[in-house]
Amino acid sequence: MPQDAGRSTGIVTTTRVTHASPAGNYAHTAERHWESDNDVEDYNADPDACDDIAEQLVLGNTGSKIKVIMGGGRKKFLPKDAIDPEGETSGRRKDDKNLIDTWINQKNLLGTNSYVWNRDQLFTVDTANTDYLLGGDARAVAEEDDHVLGLAHDGRLGELVG
Repeated sequence: MPQDAGRSTGIVTTTRVTHASPAGNYAHTAERHWESDNDVEDYNADPDACDDIAEQLVLGNTGSKIKVIMGGGRKKFLPKDAIDPEGETSGRRKDDKNLIDTWINQKNLLGTNSYVWNRDQLFTVDTANTDYLLGGDARAVAEEDDHVLGLAHDGRLGELVG
């Protein structure tokens, strides 16, 4: 594993970061749709007995070591009573965990971090002095390849990876 060899890892996706395709890099789950504790309950399983995918990304052995995380599905990380920063939706978590705040607090102990949720914030990140980056979009699934962090409206995905 790259992390075991001391290498940095990252996930950049035009889907939800908790979607089955990117989640295969950091999570183990019996059901691909268990993206939040709410989803686990929807399948009549006990969220206390099995960690959902979002929780594994933030707290899991592999997920917690990922240095760059960018994609959609922010609501899977927020409690139901939390209003999304863009005001489009509320969170989906029933356990009242705010995994974005947990990620920020965890990374504050390890180095410098940046949490961004739009293009302007992304392009003001001081990459030379940022050890961890979390970029979360409210959209559940990208409508097109350039829809990460609202780039469909004000930029191109190529700007992220170019």
